[in-house]
Amino acid sequence: MKILFCLILSFLIYLAQADWFEDQFDPYPCPLRRVRRAWGDLTDDQKTLYARVVFQLWLHKDYWLIQDTSKTYSLYYTIAAMHGELRNGMLHKTSAFPKQHKAFLWIYESAVIYTALVEGPYMDPPVTEEEACSITLPYWEWDLAYTKNENGTGNWNKITESDVFREPAVFGDCTPELTSGFVDSGYFSPLTTDYGKDVSKPLKRSYIFKNLPLKFDLAGNFNNKTTFAQFIPKIHLELHSLIHTWVSGWMSSTGSAGYDPLFYLHHCNNDRLWNIWVDCRGWEFLGMYDLTETQYKAMNPISGSYPEYSPDTKIPWLVGLDDKLNFYVTAGVTAIFLPESDWPTLRELWSTGTDAKRGWNGLYYRYGPDKLVRSNTLICPDNVWSLVNQEY
Repeated sequence: MKILFCLILSFLIYLAQADWFEDQFDPYPCPLRRVRRAWGDLTDDQKTLYARVVFQLWLHKDYWLIQDTSKTYSLYYTIAAMHGELRNGMLHKTSAFPKQHKAFLWIYESAVIYTALVEGPYMDPPVTEEEACSITLPYWEWDLAYTKNENGTGNWNKITESDVFREPAVFGDCTPELTSGFVDSGYFSPLTTDYGKDVSKPLKRSYIFKNLPLKFDLAGNFNNKTTFAQFIPKIHLELHSLIHTWVSGWMSSTGSAGYDPLFYLHHCNNDRLWNIWVDCRGWEFLGMYDLTETQYKAMNPISGSYPEYSPDTKIPWLVGLDDKLNFYVTAGVTAIFLPESDWPTLRELWSTGTDAKRGWNGLYYRYGPDKLVRSNTLICPDNVWSLVNQEY
């Protein structure tokens, strides 16, 4: 009986760690740990490969039926709509923000790899299994665009020159078509490619340059913000929201941000910065039942003046560690591959996995090598880097 119980428990643990996209293969051919790299560290071929597969997500409509409907949506549209759903938008102003996006990025990254494996052989040119397994979600190092002047003040005047806008600028440059706002260059431009003929949400941006901060001490905030309550307003407003409003277009609204491929690179960088902060404090392998208010505190709002009210209780939405995060596509409807029973709690999303055990839905990834970590500008209680600065 004891053996049977252990077998059942092991099976349940396996199910809890299984990624829906991985489960479509027997065996799954790709490494279980993913190493996310900076966009600027990718080769031109790797950048183009990533862009081609992301575009393929727009075309993938085989069985992405939404429950209780007869409609089909592309895989990309389904994931973007999941981010734009009303409840998810409301969670942005709560302390659930970093972990909600952590799970969301994992789903998206899994979908990209899945699409490369399933449809890659039929693309022109074909994507090999080795190429598909080499893909992970890149991050846009816009923090490197921050520069300090001789007098010690800082500005973001180099952000338009950051590597994501350099050739091959598959996501377009900083000068969209002025009248329509359509991106007028790069792989995803509806004006220069067939992109606009194949998707319902042609890529739009407007770049409102005045929304960038003139001064932000990145290293200082990492060094001096030692609790969740201190750090979360910084990463939400100054490291997240201002980039959204600067790019603008689809990125200016929670409901449409997911339609811009740059959105995922931006949020990947937010997640990377969050992981650096956790790693810096030595909390990377802290058990999920050992968390205190130092690592997480229910707050609403996390920046700004106006809280979000729960659609159920009509009071400010304080999301606890054991509350489930929703992944609706539209209110009350879930995507087939992520039923409500599989939605994670904040506590379950604390870990990014170890060699011995992967986290929620197969979650297991690292960042690196990392330029910020290697710059020696961070003053960290723990200098043993586990979540970042990994060699390939």
